[in-house]
Amino acid sequence: MKREELLQRLQIYKREIYRRAYVVLLAGLLPVIIVFVVIALESDILQYGIWGIITFFAAFLLFMTGLIWWFAVMVNRWIPKKVGLLCPECNTPILKNKVDEFMKSGLCTFCGAKILED
Repeated sequence: MKREELLQRLQIYKREIYRRAYVVLLAGLLPVIIVFVVIALESDILQYGIWGIITFFAAFLLFMTGLIWWFAVMVNRWIPKKVGLLCPECNTPILKNKVDEFMKSGLCTFCGAKILED
């Protein structure tokens, strides 16, 4: 892989992360907005009671934990594979390498395979 090609793939990787981060953010905020709109329309917050509100926030935190876990797995495994940022020898994402060392030497820091061509 040439350095120019690597830089293009890194730009695509960055765009994919930002795009999916916005999706995760919207998916996390949507339940909160819906519940607060419903509560505002009802205008009787005591109707749900304190346990209803605590249950909602506990479910929301569990949902957000799942979303963040999914996002982390996607960023570390799926997106590098989709963009083609894997070492051809050991199949490790290039981004897990020390980036400065990798850009200088062009070698995978895990298996030592030559990835970048000058």
